[in-house]
Formats: sequence, structure tokens, C-alpha cells
Amino acid sequence: MIKQELSYWLQRYPSLYFRLSRYRQKFPLRTVSRETDIVIEGFGGSANNFAMMAFKVAQAPAKPRVAHHLHIPAQIVQGARWGIPTVALIRRPFDAVASVKTRFDHFTLHGLLRQYIRFYRTIWPVRDQIVVAPFGQVIDDFGVVIEQVNQQYDADFKPFEHDEANLAHIRRIMERFPDPVHSERLAERKQLVKAELQSGAYERLLSQARRVYRRFDLA
Repeated sequence: MIKQELSYWLQRYPSLYFRLSRYRQKFPLRTVSRETDIVIEGFGGSANNFAMMAFKVAQAPAKPRVAHHLHIPAQIVQGARWGIPTVALIRRPFDAVASVKTRFDHFTLHGLLRQYIRFYRTIWPVRDQIVVAPFGQVIDDFGVVIEQVNQQYDADFKPFEHDEANLAHIRRIMERFPDPVHSERLAERKQLVKAELQSGAYERLLSQARRVYRRFDLA
């Protein structure tokens, strides 16, 4: 617990955090750097895969450098401070936590809710320097998100065309990276996870997480 608290406190100072952590050594291409073209990052279960793939599909044949999939707020804070186009993905806490727990059972619901709260509290101070993209907008019209990035950063990324051809392309890519749980078991497991979340045992943390989510004033 103390180690986790220290980690999230350090992530408010990403330059120090990345020097002390091993992310740059383990995931050099996914970690934000001065050469990064865009940061697309969020808590797990917040359409991270779709957003990253949709962005890359839209930019092809160009291959911009994207910092993504570390699921740590330091990526977002550092991107904001360096003036790099940065997208923070966010989903309602109940659904985001249920999604992660369904696929990765070794996490506890208590721990995931605390991580969610810390994640979005950590990026709150830089909220005006980034584009915050809610889950529904990402999966329904990611092109709007890219347009917001272009407007905020005076960038010229190509918006994603949300048509069947592009969606089919993304589905084919995602099929190469199957879920850790067999698809026929996902729905059953998710229902069990949601029932546990609704049991009342996590209401205090859920309420805190929902307050954090609502602070971002999302529709």
C-alpha cells in the first residue's frame, strides 16, 4: 500500500518518476519522450486498444510515434508538460473496473477502484492542457477526438473515418491479440464481476471514483 501511494505521488513529477522506474528500459517505444508525436493513455478498460489502433489506421502510411498502454498517469502529465498532443481516455469507473477485472482476475476490485481514483486525480491538474476523451466518444466517433487534438495543439493528424471498412480493419488487428479469457466465458465472468461490484461492499470507493469522473464534466 505504501509503495503504491509513493508511486502515484511520484507520478505528479514524471521526469523523476521515469528516472526511478524501469518503464523507459522495458517499453521504450510506448513511453513518452521528446520524440513522441502523441500520447494516448488511460486507465485500463477505457478503449485504449481501439483508440491507439484507430489513430494508427487513420495516419497510415505515416507511422507517428505514439506513447500508449502503460496505464499510468505519468504518461499524461509528462506529455502535457512537454506540450506534446495528449489524449486522456476515461470511462465510467464501474464499467472500466469491471472490464479490467473480467480479463485480469489477479487484480482485486478494491485495488482497481483505488487505482482509478489515483489515476484521474493525478491528471486533474493538467486537464486544461490535454484532450479528455470519454469512452462513448472514442468508440462511436474517434475522428472527433482527433479533430479536438488538431484544434488544441495546432496539429494536422488525419481524423479517423468511422466507417465499416476501417472498423473491420481494426477488428482484424485485434484478432491477433486475443483476450486472456476465452470469448465464450467473458460475458459470464463480467456478469459475476458486476454483481460483486453492486453488492454494496465497494460502495464507498465507487462513490469516490464517480465523483472523480464527474469532475471532468463529461456528458
